[in-house]
Amino acid sequence: MPNTLFCNTETAEGPWIVIQRKFSALVDFQRTWNEYKSGFGDLHGDFWIGNEFLHRVTSISRVLRIELEFVDGSKGYAQYSTFKVAGEDQKYRLVVQDYSGDLVDKFSSADGSFFTTTDVDNDQSPGSNCADDFGGGWWYGWCSPINLNGGYKNDQGYDLFWNQKSVKKSAEDRKCQTYSQLVGSGTAVAMPATDMYFYKNLVLRECSDLPLGYPSRAYHVTRPDGVPHTVFCDMDEPDGPWNVMQRRINELTDFQLTWDEYKRGFGDPYGNVWVGNEFLHLLTKTPRVLRINMDFVDGTNGYAQYSNFQVAEEANKYQLVLNGYSGDRGDYIDEADGSFFTTTDADNDQSPGSNCADDYGGGWWYWWCSPINLNGRYKYQGNYALNWKLIRVTKSVIMFR
Repeated sequence: MPNTLFCNTETAEGPWIVIQRKFSALVDFQRTWNEYKSGFGDLHGDFWIGNEFLHRVTSISRVLRIELEFVDGSKGYAQYSTFKVAGEDQKYRLVVQDYSGDLVDKFSSADGSFFTTTDVDNDQSPGSNCADDFGGGWWYGWCSPINLNGGYKNDQGYDLFWNQKSVKKSAEDRKCQTYSQLVGSGTAVAMPATDMYFYKNLVLRECSDLPLGYPSRAYHVTRPDGVPHTVFCDMDEPDGPWNVMQRRINELTDFQLTWDEYKRGFGDPYGNVWVGNEFLHLLTKTPRVLRINMDFVDGTNGYAQYSNFQVAEEANKYQLVLNGYSGDRGDYIDEADGSFFTTTDADNDQSPGSNCADDYGGGWWYWWCSPINLNGRYKYQGNYALNWKLIRVTKSVIMFR
């Protein structure tokens, strides 16, 4: 199931994704293990995002920030540069280290603790369940010196508190520019909201998950199959953001590589690069838009754009679907529609007696050896060089959205 998230893009070093908010007694945080696992509450009010989600997105270390408002009107924050949550089989064990902030650091004492709820007692306190005593699930060791998921004005005397100081709000009350993101589906939906805090770093599947205003650069993303990947996001090209799948700017990177190398991807995301056929397949299971920008040896430039771009799975030889042309340099890649991918060690083209990847110097969707060549030799060797319908190309950028 995708999680719906709210992000604060104003707080320094953000955007920050909310994992918890508590500012009233309207939502009961005395919940079961499964409820904390899946998450609960009102995204416009008090809520917990869910332990399984936290585990999934902290497989690599993140930054955690906690902002509090106290009953005496004062405010403060605690920030931790190392934040991870283990899987359910490890009882959602917490790693929280490397404190900075203006509050007394009391959360580091929870480092290494397991999550405890009213029905699953994983704390170290003998003879009692801290979740029962404090009124909510948390990473308790010997019953924590902080309590942000407990009873709000608890009738047993356990308030929301940090270092025994009563907390009024665990999110500062102010307006901020926000957006909603459906993680997993990769669909971003604009939605107004307020009071967004806590957990830093977007869960990126591709460049369209980035908010507008982010710079063009390489970003770490997580493929739909859970594998981490790096992709350059062009945030400046109109109608973006665009995922850059290929760039050629010089002869320094050899594109005459094997099937497995084209499958994984290779090169420098800031220089010559191929993003990888498996990445292309996973992100084009629904049709995308492909754009090719080119500079030519005569000093001119141009583009070709296709409204329908898909790449099949490896078992189907990364077969290409490409149609719906618009542009100013002619539709010379149309014959590649329906072609299989060919490399020097995997000849899937239709040219009898030869391998087009050997002839042209790079892997591509060749049919009878294509009239374009953007992954081949950068400079002429024999009759072949980087070209678009035999016009010499000095730079190419292929991207999709």
